[in-house]
Amino acid sequence: MAYRDSWTAPARHLALAAPASIGATDPGRAAQLDRARDLGVRVPRGPVTTDPAGAAALLPAGRYVVKVLDRHYVEPEPGRLDWYLPRVVDRSGLARLPGLPEGTPVVVQEYVAHDAEYRVYRTGDELHAFEVVKEHPEDVWTRPDTVAVRRAAVPDAVASAVRALAAGLGLVHGAFDLLRAGDEPVFLEVNAHGDWDWFERRAGTDVVTRAVVRTVRDLHRSVLGGTRSAAVSLLAFLGAGRGG
Repeated sequence: MAYRDSWTAPARHLALAAPASIGATDPGRAAQLDRARDLGVRVPRGPVTTDPAGAAALLPAGRYVVKVLDRHYVEPEPGRLDWYLPRVVDRSGLARLPGLPEGTPVVVQEYVAHDAEYRVYRTGDELHAFEVVKEHPEDVWTRPDTVAVRRAAVPDAVASAVRALAAGLGLVHGAFDLLRAGDEPVFLEVNAHGDWDWFERRAGTDVVTRAVVRTVRDLHRSVLGGTRSAAVSLLAFLGAGRGG
């Protein structure tokens, strides 16, 4: 653990010392929801609790969404991931959450009926959205072939919410998950590292990749000022490992 922590420390330091960075700020889920409320953006109601079944008495609802409080995965040993994915359950399902030790803090939220679900990428000053259609919250990970993804225009209310959240959380780049309930956006969470490859491949586009290239280029130029540097193929770099 000392070896791993000692490698993590300089990575954190470099992010803090760099004149520009992407992904260094990574607010946790509770902080994200609190900031959204402060900004007047609707979020699903629900507590953080170690007693999901008991929480139902405080939050009567027909269906609930249960999420771990931190990341959806852990690495119990190098090279192996264990996943703890969001799930939709009824009230009786809150009494049994397989895979989590008793007493684990989780977020228990009301299930919000919605007309559309969006993954919106905010990179630099650009917004690019995908509409996502799936049966269960975990389908992106467990049944990806059943998930439909298409590029979508960003509704004005959704765009305003994403820009406000990005500014409020200090994010240059992020992948924002939102619902549209009528004309109102409902914020779920943001991935500050903003992975986009899977969504692009499903939608048959590279619009986010190109937006990220422009953002990195602009940040690079703003730091260099009038100094020129050797040419770097950012598209080749960002596309590494995609198989062409």
